[in-house]
Amino acid sequence: MAGAIGLIIPWAAPLAAGCLAVMLVFLFPANVRAARADLGIKSMPLPLRGLVQVVLIAALVLAAF
Repeated sequence: MAGAIGLIIPWAAPLAAGCLAVMLVFLFPANVRAARADLGIKSMPLPLRGLVQVVLIAALVLAAF
């Protein structure tokens, strides 16, 4: 929630975007584990989860600039 608020504050947006992108990178192994163990969203296969993660990180990189 704090990261989302940080994205709408102009002077904090680059830092918030960077922190959120790093968080997504560190959460990716948990996402892989969840997909392999059929936990969480069962209708989303691992390749799609990875693609969504890449899209979110790309959006955050764009928000940082």
